[in-house]
Amino acid sequence: MELGIETLRYWFGFKNDSQEYILDVILGFTPSNNRLAVRYIQKVGMHIVGEIPGIKFGVDSEGAVLSYIKRSEVK
Repeated sequence: MELGIETLRYWFGFKNDSQEYILDVILGFTPSNNRLAVRYIQKVGMHIVGEIPGIKFGVDSEGAVLSYIKRSEVK
């Protein structure tokens, strides 16, 4: 779990030439049938918005869990 949180910190740390943060929110799409991955994103602080049916992952179409996290929420 620590690797996921550190990755979020890294991404949220990106700044432009004026030293302003580039990202305020990160969105994620996770295959709905991958329950382990869905639990993991929740443990690192992502918020589940809902499920979108028929997203293409590789050759299969399946549901995707839409999630987000704000920079201010990353510990």
